[in-house]
Amino acid sequence: MIDFLIQNSDKFAYLAGTASVLSFLTILIFFAVGGIFGPINDAISVFQFLFLVPVALALYRLLNPYAQTLSFIAAALGITAMLIFAILQALLVFRQVRFEQTFTYVLLMTGTVGVWWLIVSIILPFRIPTPPVPMSTKWSLVSMHILGAAVLVPLLVVIGLPKNIGNVILNGVKNL
Repeated sequence: MIDFLIQNSDKFAYLAGTASVLSFLTILIFFAVGGIFGPINDAISVFQFLFLVPVALALYRLLNPYAQTLSFIAAALGITAMLIFAILQALLVFRQVRFEQTFTYVLLMTGTVGVWWLIVSIILPFRIPTPPVPMSTKWSLVSMHILGAAVLVPLLVVIGLPKNIGNVILNGVKNL
């Protein structure tokens, strides 16, 4: 099963990208007119993050020979965050939890997926010998993610790091 996911990770990447665009559009429509577009956005985001899991697996397999520890940390963080995000959003879609209960955790998981992508973006151009990536491209990737982290970290400090995400998930699952 994992080999199937990895072999088709390019297709899953396209699906995740498509879901991301649809999610963005539905949230814009939701804020403009409200109604059903909020739950539609929540449902699409479940698939968006689930479609990223095979991409993370494939990148782990690709990067592992070049940076074993760092690629493992990135994959573990990313896949865990992707799955927790999908579970929280699915619980929200099925009305087992309220938006207010999941908001902070969903933001945290989204930020953690960003950390996964930051680590992967650092490893890819610096560790893989071919094809050569220009140094300017390498540093532009790194600086883009540092800027993103500079925005995310203060936001998490203001919101406060969650301490009971497990309780929210367990309570939601118990209500199913």
